[in-house]
Amino acid sequence: MEASHSINKEDVIAYKQTIDKFKSANPLRKYLSEAICADALIQNLDNQTHHLIEEMEKHMGNELELQIQLDKLVQVGNVFPKFAPAYKEACRALAKHLTNYVNNAKGCLDKHNFEQMRKNLESLVKILSLQSHLVSLFDIKQEITNLETQLLMYLRKLMNEGLGVIKKAIKDEPNFHKEEKDDTFAFVQIEKLGKSDIEQLEVNADILERASNVFELPCQHVNLDKSTKQVFQSISQKIASLFEKQRYQAFDEVKDFVFIMDNLRKIKS
Repeated sequence: MEASHSINKEDVIAYKQTIDKFKSANPLRKYLSEAICADALIQNLDNQTHHLIEEMEKHMGNELELQIQLDKLVQVGNVFPKFAPAYKEACRALAKHLTNYVNNAKGCLDKHNFEQMRKNLESLVKILSLQSHLVSLFDIKQEITNLETQLLMYLRKLMNEGLGVIKKAIKDEPNFHKEEKDDTFAFVQIEKLGKSDIEQLEVNADILERASNVFELPCQHVNLDKSTKQVFQSISQKIASLFEKQRYQAFDEVKDFVFIMDNLRKIKS
């Protein structure tokens, strides 16, 4: 059980057969007081299963090690029903650990820490091979999908807030909606943007850019690289296009922001 390699059913059955042989020798125990007995072998098995669970909790980031340890507990539980609860306990410990990944990822989203959020998602992906051990305790794929959805909903919310600020600055609302479909803002007039509006656009665009950059490289089983980039490009292109076409008519108060948006426009897609 302590060996780093896996064990098979035959190994556990052989151990049980040894225990059964010692049990058959129980009538002779009074003559063999110092000899090993069946109870000692069972106690050893009990110690080993608890040791496996402790080792699992130390190696939660190593999916290969976890797979070996869980398989051992399965084999033991199948041959010795008395130890089946140890396997269930190990599975619950794993599910709890994965729940921490999910909660950490949600916390990272609240703090705009997209680098750490991606790391938590990658940690969940690494454990996908262990889904069969979790059954109804934890659905890894579903939790990954939920986190993807929450991230994209949040980014789209930021995008819509930015578009809302732009709409406030457009004199001809109907014309704006018409032009918005074509991703251009030709022949529109800009009303004065307040300092808070400019700051909001800057902050939102920066958050969207950081999310786009973090998820730019594909992550297996996580479909965020294209989605986050599209959301960022949607708002940055609209803002940059608007101020590019109107920068010679813009108010002095927004000149600094025009410069910022010009830089956004130059970001490689």
